[in-house]
Amino acid sequence: MEDIKPIDKFTLDKYVKEEDDLLEYVKQVAMEFCPDVYEGTYILETQALDIFKNRYNQKFITNKQTGILKMKIKSK
Repeated sequence: MEDIKPIDKFTLDKYVKEEDDLLEYVKQVAMEFCPDVYEGTYILETQALDIFKNRYNQKFITNKQTGILKMKIKSK
């Protein structure tokens, strides 16, 4: 089995196809359950990937040793 190295940080300032391919499932889930809609009639391209990347880079979402992404609860 191929050893997969987790991404330390996603690239935010330019498009990286490999990163977006890894997050294709995020886009599909967002479009199915919470699409971005303009004036109730037009479905727009989702912003879920950008939101996910920002939260991951800020360490609100981490890759634990189990390999499962878990949300960190931001302490107040």
